[in-house]
Parts: sequence; structure tokens; C-alpha cells
Amino acid sequence: MLSAMSVKKPLIVVVMLIIVIALGVVSYLNTNVDLLPEMELPYMVIVTVYAGQSPDTVEKEVTDPIEASISKVSGVDKIFSTSAEHYSMITLQLDYSASVDKVKQDIQSQLELTALPSDEFFNQPIIIEVDPSLLSTMTVSISSEGQTNEEAASYLSKVTEAIASVSGVARV
Repeated sequence: MLSAMSVKKPLIVVVMLIIVIALGVVSYLNTNVDLLPEMELPYMVIVTVYAGQSPDTVEKEVTDPIEASISKVSGVDKIFSTSAEHYSMITLQLDYSASVDKVKQDIQSQLELTALPSDEFFNQPIIIEVDPSLLSTMTVSISSEGQTNEEAASYLSKVTEAIASVSGVARV
């Protein structure tokens, strides 16, 4: 039936085809595409420096107490931690429905209540929100053979200045 109508009234088919093509063109022109779209990733990192301490000491005196207090915060889905010589790094995966700002405030409140070392080698924990804009867009590597350190540094300085002068480059 549809094929019979198409043969008898081809103008209807042509008009329908033009409408579909026009809608496609309008949709394509109104679609916004960003290289790095604005998004809120549900991750946070807590870094704590405890200079001169072994990984076991860092784990026992820093990582374990922080993990215990943060596990009480609502909105934290998973906790991954690393205790190394001189520092502790705890990565938090948040629920996608959680407000990152609220969770950060709750974490700061819990950290204030946590019993942590109070000697001169201990630095207070730093909370870092994972943000795609912090990621580098481009990484450049330069090597030189047969040049002195001063010549290589001079060349690197020139390259750095040239890249920094390009419009749209935020930081080199």
C-alpha cells in the first residue's frame, strides 16, 4: 500500500525526504561538542606527608585512622589507599548521586576529629578533587645529544616560550 502511494504521489515522498534532511541538518548544527566537557568526576584524593617515616609507620599512624574516620562519611562508595615511605595517598570513589562539595565538607569535618600524629614531620592531610581540567592535554618530550646542559636548557626555554605564546595555552 505504501509503495503504491509512493508511485502515484511522488511529491509526498520528496517532501518527506526534504523534511528529514532538514531536521538532520538543524540537529547537526545545534549539537555542541567540547574537547573536555565540564563534568564532575566522583573521585577525591587525600594526600598526607609524614616525612622520614617508613611505610608501616605511615600506614599505622596515618592511613588506617583516616580510612576509619572517612568510612563513616555518607557518599563514599569505595576507598583505595597506598602507604609509602614519607606519604599516604587515599583515593575515594564517591557515589554518582553524591554532592562532591558536601562530601568534601564531611571529610574535612571527620579529619579534624581524627587522631593523627602531632610532630614536626607530619603535614596535615590535603584533599584534592579530581578535575579533568587538571589533566594535561599535551605532553612534550625533548632530548638532546652532543649538547651541554646549558645549550639544552636554552633550547628548552625557547620551546617553552613558543608554546606559551600560542593562543589558548593556559600553562606550560
